[in-house]
Amino acid sequence: MDCTSSPSMNYEQQQIQQIIQTQIAQQKEKERLELLSIQKSEYEQALQQDLQKELQPGPEPEPELEFEEPSLEEVRRVRLLRFEKKNRKQTT
Repeated sequence: MDCTSSPSMNYEQQQIQQIIQTQIAQQKEKERLELLSIQKSEYEQALQQDLQKELQPGPEPEPELEFEEPSLEEVRRVRLLRFEKKNRKQTT
């Protein structure tokens, strides 16, 4: 090969590489858009399912049990009963 064909070949190789890189970039963009479309579709389906579940009447949740604070009188009464039991045991 002579020296004159080398720059021409180099230019052609650069053009081919540029075309290939452009095609690769286009393919990546196409795949990205397809993935976004699939994700959006899956999200929409899941959202519709969630909305349908909310609209369907289901069994009512059981009410949470609430702790009732004892009154001061009740606390005093229980303490007095305990104290009386201790005193009875000690005297017997």
